[in-house]
Amino acid sequence: MNRQFEKIIKLHEKQDSDYIYSADEVLERVKKEFANADEFIAVLKNDKDFAAKFFDYSLRPVEYPVLPVKKTDGFYIKKHTATQTPYFHTHLFYEMIYVHKGKSVQYFPDGKQALVSEKQIAIIPPDVIHAMAKCKENVIFKIAIPVPLFEQSVSETPELKRIKDMKIFGKADETAQSLIYSLMREDYNREENWLGAVKNYLSLLFIELLRTSSAQYGQVKETVENYFLLGLKGATLKGFAKYAGYSAGYAGRLIKKTFGRGFNELLGEQRLAFAKTLLSQSDMSVENIALEVGYNNASGFYKLFCNTYGMTPKDYRKALQ
Repeated sequence: MNRQFEKIIKLHEKQDSDYIYSADEVLERVKKEFANADEFIAVLKNDKDFAAKFFDYSLRPVEYPVLPVKKTDGFYIKKHTATQTPYFHTHLFYEMIYVHKGKSVQYFPDGKQALVSEKQIAIIPPDVIHAMAKCKENVIFKIAIPVPLFEQSVSETPELKRIKDMKIFGKADETAQSLIYSLMREDYNREENWLGAVKNYLSLLFIELLRTSSAQYGQVKETVENYFLLGLKGATLKGFAKYAGYSAGYAGRLIKKTFGRGFNELLGEQRLAFAKTLLSQSDMSVENIALEVGYNNASGFYKLFCNTYGMTPKDYRKALQ
């Protein structure tokens, strides 16, 4: 498998180097890859200013006279061209990105960026506007999945049918990586009923990715809960990052991605939950409870408790009696 994998990479690299030095080949590839190729080429020929700025990914798509729309005749896997300059585009198919080595940075029209790290997989649904950074020494594969094939392949994972934005999965395990290589082999050899094999491999891959993401959610959740058990009074994002062995920036992004809300919001929830336990199971004063769960100001604790539960801490304690 490794030898064939390396052979496929070398073939893709040769194809890229062959076409990039030929204007005719570039033109033919544009016509083959873009649904609006004629309109796009005409604009590039007639609007020299736009043509000069086209590969400036800081240029917002609303400034484009025409936005390139990629198409595909069918399923394929292709190594991302190392020399390609980023440009905004959209596509009529589902694009899956697999980072075999290094990282992939995605740019979006609102100025935001997304990082797909080594061994991660991302899915970009149709009509999402994005640009992919130069891959340099990275090894990144783009996988085109026509809409009908994608819909057939997610029959066992219907939650993936509903994705509207780029979805990044956790680090692919050995099973998921093996399925990627199997897809690559099928696309390369194209033997009898290869598309049937592709559909089934995709189905298995999607199941595996969701399983892995679920397991990673459980691991992150357990780590956060264990950190909070050490004490809520002095809990901070930096403290959690040090406890988990992450940088503060990565820890913040991981928590946001895992729970859908930030560290401070999670901490506030835990503090209020612990405060409710102390109100029901101890005779501590409300002021001391506020200090115990990490609030230096009792009035701030009162306000948050009231806003969250619709009653004061004292009224909550009375209601339990």
